Amino acid sequence: MARVTLMVPFDPLMGASVGNNTMPPLRLALLAGTCRAAGHETTVIDGVGLGFERRYTWGDGFHLEGLGFAELIERIPAGTGVLGLSMMFSQSYPPVRALLREIRRRRPELTIVAGGEGMTGIADLAVAESGLDAVVVGEGEGPFLDLVDAVERCDGLGALANVVTRERRAADVVDPRDKGRFPDPDAIAPADWRDVPLARYWEGDRVHGVNVTGRFVPMIATRGCPYKCRFCTAPGTWGMQRYLSHENVVRQIERHRAEHDVEHIVFTDLSLTTSQRWFEGFVDHLLTLSPRIKWSVPSGIRAERLSADLLRRAKESGLVYLQISPETGSEEVMSWVDKRMRVDSVLDTVRNARSVGLPVGAAFVVGFPVESWGDLVDTFRLTTRLARTGLDEAVVSLFQPLPGSPSFEELRRENRVTLDDAFFRSLFVADMTMDASHNPRMTGYELRIVRLFFYLWLFLNVFASRPGRLVGSLVNASKGQQTHKLDRILRRDFKRIVRNFLPVLTPTAARVAARMAAAAWRRPQPGWALRVSPEPDLAPAG
Repeated sequence: MARVTLMVPFDPLMGASVGNNTMPPLRLALLAGTCRAAGHETTVIDGVGLGFERRYTWGDGFHLEGLGFAELIERIPAGTGVLGLSMMFSQSYPPVRALLREIRRRRPELTIVAGGEGMTGIADLAVAESGLDAVVVGEGEGPFLDLVDAVERCDGLGALANVVTRERRAADVVDPRDKGRFPDPDAIAPADWRDVPLARYWEGDRVHGVNVTGRFVPMIATRGCPYKCRFCTAPGTWGMQRYLSHENVVRQIERHRAEHDVEHIVFTDLSLTTSQRWFEGFVDHLLTLSPRIKWSVPSGIRAERLSADLLRRAKESGLVYLQISPETGSEEVMSWVDKRMRVDSVLDTVRNARSVGLPVGAAFVVGFPVESWGDLVDTFRLTTRLARTGLDEAVVSLFQPLPGSPSFEELRRENRVTLDDAFFRSLFVADMTMDASHNPRMTGYELRIVRLFFYLWLFLNVFASRPGRLVGSLVNASKGQQTHKLDRILRRDFKRIVRNFLPVLTPTAARVAARMAAAAWRRPQPGWALRVSPEPDLAPAG
């Protein structure tokens, strides 16, 4: 069997993000489980966990967290045949490129392979300039095993499905969504966390969403996404959605509890609730666990079909936090995005979550190329309705054409994207200090102001309609407890967030406010505002 080393070197530092944290690398644990199940001797190098809280700047403004280049290379064991490096975030590419070149210089005997969602969209560029032997595109487990076997047999890599080399461009490979060895997701080995320093993530409160117990791991219960949202990289990475069996999900949860005493599962699926029948069975099986596990869905779901009864059962099964992803309040923008959902369904789901006392957040994006000031007004109006209906918090990101997404391919064909370091640096979409725009009507700085206004407007409405919500977050922050993301922010990042909001005091902010007010004056109420059913009496949010 081959000797394989798997590496996550570092991650972009989300220092100015108000929502999410870098979590334990599920992608690394899944690939480790797959390789070990196939009998390969596998070493795991989690550069983020091993270099926890070690932050540094590389090049011109790339802020990273994790081990440095020399430490990473020194940890690659002698005798390694294949080095697999995972890059989840495209904005990491320039420093990853430099690291790969250095590995190639110091360890020329290695077969060096990269993969991950952030690498799939730039596979041709990466193999051309970074010293890589290959890039695995799309889902990685099956193609990576095929590649390891080919290296062990001393075969070439040029004929492997889902593998890009210097001689074989991405356009020439099989559809990256091809499932290869694992058409059935239940056949994929579960995540193997044994060499990931989970305790460091727990101690550092590094969770996406809320940390209600302290001991958590991320997990996925589905593969893929059936939708083709224009700004998302999923259409080029995953195929139609496939579901793990409910029994498999329960087995994996029990394994994580037995091996790591895990108390909280963070489901990071792209769309966990697409199939109502599967999701209902999923909840029913979680209800059979004894003791029940805490679980959350912080990555965002589509809002249809989530009735109050289903959410009540989900909460009974251990659900502690839910996030929905409307992205916009404008039906015109939603049509361009190809979101294929109704705005009023978002309001219904938030109302149902509030009725059962379930904390719920939302994800929005501003700066879409087709977005007008009137469209932004519709989003602010939706935010108002959501806050008064029961939404607890939201995160708003800045639109950027992520490599591999349909919008990126469109802009690239029109020569409106240049793949230089400045472009990759602009992809820190969660950074509240980022000034970047692909919208002809709005500058990057104006969009930065819009994001800040969004947060102010949201929480003004949340706290005005539910004053106890602010009191609860302040109490939680003082005790180190979490029910919402805001509780963690108030405790750990309050001063930094206040500094990030200083641009609302600038003349540009006054001009943005004037444009929004003028657009609101001219903009009629959107159709969804008239279609929403009357609000029922709500139970206390708890």
